[in-house]
Amino acid sequence: LTCAVPHWDWEFRHFPQAATRALARHLAAQGVGLIAGHHAHVVQPVERIGKALVAYGLGDFLGTAFARQPWPGRIGGILTADISADAGTRGAIAAYRLHPFMRLRAGDHERLVPVEALEDRMRSKVENRWKAIFPSPLVVGEGGSARQRRDG
Repeated sequence: LTCAVPHWDWEFRHFPQAATRALARHLAAQGVGLIAGHHAHVVQPVERIGKALVAYGLGDFLGTAFARQPWPGRIGGILTADISADAGTRGAIAAYRLHPFMRLRAGDHERLVPVEALEDRMRSKVENRWKAIFPSPLVVGEGGSARQRRDG
C-alpha cells in the first residue's frame, strides 16, 4: 500500500478546492492507495477514488490558537483502516472508519473528546456539522463513528 500525505488546500474550509480534488485523482491514478491530506486545520470529506481512499483533511489534534478558533475548527477525525492480506487484494484498504472527536480546553491543556461523550447541546451541533461534511456513503455509526455504508 502506497500512502501519500499531501500538504494542501485552504485553511479552515471544510470542502476541498477543485485543484485539491484533481491532485487526489492524479495520485490515485498513479497507484497511491491511501491519501491523508493535511493543512486545512478542519475536517474535510473522505471519499474513494477508484481503489484509493482519500481523506482530504482530518482536522487538528492539538491547538491552533484555541481561544480564537470557532468550535467547528475543533472537530477532528481519527482514521483507521483495515488493510487486506488476501492474495487477490493484498495491500488494498478493505474497510475504514472515521472516529469523530472534539478538542476541548481542560485547564492549561486540551483533551480529545469522542463526540458521543460530549454534552447534549454540543454533541448535537457537532453531529449536525459532521453530517454536512460527511453525507452518504459515510454515515454516523454506533458510538458516533462514521463508517463506509455497505448497501446490499
